[in-house]
Amino acid sequence: MQVEYTGRQIAITPSLRRLAEEGLDRVGKVVGRSCSAHVILTEEKYRRTAEVTVQTKFQTIVGLCESPVMETALRDALAKAELQAIKHKDKFRTRTREPKDDKTAHEPRLARPRNNPMSVAALPDVAEPILPIRLFASPVFTVCCILGFIVGFAMLGALTFLPTFMQFVDGVSATTSGLRTLPMVAGMLITSIGSGNIVSRTGRYKMFPIAGTAIMAVAFVLLSRMDATTPTWQQSLYLFVLGTGIGLCMQVLILVVQNTSSFADLGVATSGVTFFRTIGSSFGAAIFGSLFANFLADRIGPALAASGAPPRAAQSPQALHALSPQVAAPIIDAYADSLGRVFLCAVPVAVVGFVVSLFLKEVRLREVETVSATDLGEGFGMPSTESPEKILEVAVGRLFRDAPEIRLRSLAQQPGCELAVPHMWALLQIYRQNQVFGSATLTDIAERLRVPYEVIEPTFDGLVRDGLALRTGGRLWLTQAGIKQVDAISAVIVGRIVDKLATSSSFEGRPDRAQVEAALERIAHRMLVQRDWADDRGELVAAS
Repeated sequence: MQVEYTGRQIAITPSLRRLAEEGLDRVGKVVGRSCSAHVILTEEKYRRTAEVTVQTKFQTIVGLCESPVMETALRDALAKAELQAIKHKDKFRTRTREPKDDKTAHEPRLARPRNNPMSVAALPDVAEPILPIRLFASPVFTVCCILGFIVGFAMLGALTFLPTFMQFVDGVSATTSGLRTLPMVAGMLITSIGSGNIVSRTGRYKMFPIAGTAIMAVAFVLLSRMDATTPTWQQSLYLFVLGTGIGLCMQVLILVVQNTSSFADLGVATSGVTFFRTIGSSFGAAIFGSLFANFLADRIGPALAASGAPPRAAQSPQALHALSPQVAAPIIDAYADSLGRVFLCAVPVAVVGFVVSLFLKEVRLREVETVSATDLGEGFGMPSTESPEKILEVAVGRLFRDAPEIRLRSLAQQPGCELAVPHMWALLQIYRQNQVFGSATLTDIAERLRVPYEVIEPTFDGLVRDGLALRTGGRLWLTQAGIKQVDAISAVIVGRIVDKLATSSSFEGRPDRAQVEAALERIAHRMLVQRDWADDRGELVAAS
């Protein structure tokens, strides 16, 4: 890759060149070596700007970032460029020929038969418009998509027509019928949390979809036996059983997909399972509705004739239950029998899910997913557009939430971190304040910590005295030596994360491990900024 450097009010030092070359080398691995790059570094009074432009045959990649520290600005700009390259990597792999150098080279060609005036213009094929087809080469992803479809089918289908049963058969209001479905929600909640905890402790998950689909089949059989004489507590029990089965499948499917997908496909694979569950919900509502309409049409006419009730009674639960019990009984039985047959038709769907779950492959969980197994947000969420880097960042945040591995005393004991705990704390306060607010003063830091500035002033004076920080006009800045210490702390955090991940054999053999480690470096720097190091003040007291 040919690289051109431009420095505006700043000299391009060897360390900056080395940092840029390392980042551009990662970008080159994605887009190919036959490209050129231009790095522009600009230094103003209180601001440093880095702009990285990579010109390829098919697309221009730009990364732009500002920071009080030039090294940080350049590192973040390179990270943005790498993220764009990874996001559009399929374009660099599939497009092998350069477009013709004419005015229409970049315009989509429309295919229209010449002799047919009614023909419709067809846009050219788009590679992977919804889901990458390569994901379905994984049997685990395919099985999870099928199970997600079945879970959505059962969940929304049941939630749609259970209130109908309660209103027409039991004679309750719409609000009460909605409240009576709470046992189903409670079953889903309890089993989702319980299965997540068990998976996080044991690392085994295959049994949960198997048990969940089997319980769903039993629950639909029980629901099909309900009639006008079924008491409320028994209906609630049946709903709880159904919710239990759905909850055992819901969260585990997301976890399995995240555990078996590559880093680049992490977001789309997670959204893919959620997408199939959404499609299953649509099919469930439509098919259940069609079955219910057909079953009811065969029964409601004879019921009206036998009871002598007006036709309005078959359309309104209020009008139906305003009739005498003897007159309303045939219509109520027609509704109960129709809905019972609908639930009975859902049993084969759950049985198919049980058979499919037997083919689910069980693989060893990675450390990150093991920690997040109890989180319900992704299990019940809609399809996500978050990037793989964002998903990994969230997972790492859960992994190190209140973890002792990144406490100041633990970091201070590592090679490269030569500072005492109080000086390391003060150094991170300056770095964090500059990154978040653009400037750092002793009074601002003291106000945020709610302590008199005289209490922390000696520690910051020590940084200035040791050449780790500068004080100009009341503002505090890190020197090159101070930045070096921050980079050392970041490297230690990356090492801790990698050590956690290295316990999984799947991480050691990942073909995209370089991408993961590049993302971890960015995450480590964000952790330095986002983490409230004031939580470690207890260690400062102990150190002093």
